[in-house]
Amino acid sequence: MTRVTRDALDECGLTETPILVGAGAPSTRESIEITKKCAASGADAVMIIPPGYYAGPLTANREALKKFFVDIAAASPVPV
Repeated sequence: MTRVTRDALDECGLTETPILVGAGAPSTRESIEITKKCAASGADAVMIIPPGYYAGPLTANREALKKFFVDIAAASPVPV
């Protein structure tokens, strides 16, 4: 869907219009994979939310929560 959106915007002359895509998943590894696919499909940036299933452990340990986002941002080819 991201590629279709990018192509449609480009065809309308809106080549500078950024595309922001949700790329959160239940794990850090899967979120990183999704960010790479989004970037390859034309996304300019991605949004990540903490996975709901692991919300308790992540929110109880602020360092783990920070690491979740930092690890994804470090591996993502587009801004998070």
